[in-house]
Amino acid sequence: MPKFEFNWQTVYRLKNPMMIPKGTRIIVTAHFDNSAKNEHNPDPTKAVRWGDPSYDEMMIGWIEYVVPNSVKAAVPASSSSP
Repeated sequence: MPKFEFNWQTVYRLKNPMMIPKGTRIIVTAHFDNSAKNEHNPDPTKAVRWGDPSYDEMMIGWIEYVVPNSVKAAVPASSSSP
């Protein structure tokens, strides 16, 4: 990400919604640069692992979507409690 914005860690929404056809596969790929060439890396000698704090790597492929009103969504069967 050449122009990463720190606040995208909470959420990033497209300026214009993207319509995708039924059956589309979304693949999320991330590359982490822990090298000395990364000007935003405070310590390239330290191993970086996944974790919740911002000093860890927090990449998660989270996708939110909506079904347009013109498409009838399946209604889940009601569940009964035992």
